[in-house]
Amino acid sequence: MGGFMLFVGKQPLYPLTLDEIYSLVDAGYTIDFPDITEDEIIDRSNGDVLSKGLVILQTGWFVVQCVARGVERLPVTKLELVMVGFATLFVTMGYEDYYVDLTAEKAFATFYAGDLEVKPVASAALCATVIPIIFGAIHRIAWLFPFPTHTE
Repeated sequence: MGGFMLFVGKQPLYPLTLDEIYSLVDAGYTIDFPDITEDEIIDRSNGDVLSKGLVILQTGWFVVQCVARGVERLPVTKLELVMVGFATLFVTMGYEDYYVDLTAEKAFATFYAGDLEVKPVASAALCATVIPIIFGAIHRIAWLFPFPTHTE
């Protein structure tokens, strides 16, 4: 995400492309650019390779521990099982930006994915079918867990 949003007054209209910014300037419109440096933009980025790598390693280690404890018939808490489900769910996320350019859209909903080609639509349909099944199956594992009594 990022870029510049066209505002009329305080009402946002749509994100601007570089060509649209040039066209507005050429047409004589006044554009109020924020006073921000490249270093400030980089500083506010979502993370660097090291932090993302550490998150991937921690999540992978957590999932491996939970699976290994399950295989050895050691207890796995329901919270850990839910976290394994979400970790599985999020491994399939993050590729939306390869298929959709939101700067080309004039308006979109919060979770809008744009008009996709046939191949990405088929992949999305497959993911929309398979991923919820896997996510639900992970949660169904808790069906076999012993539920402690009030005393325990």
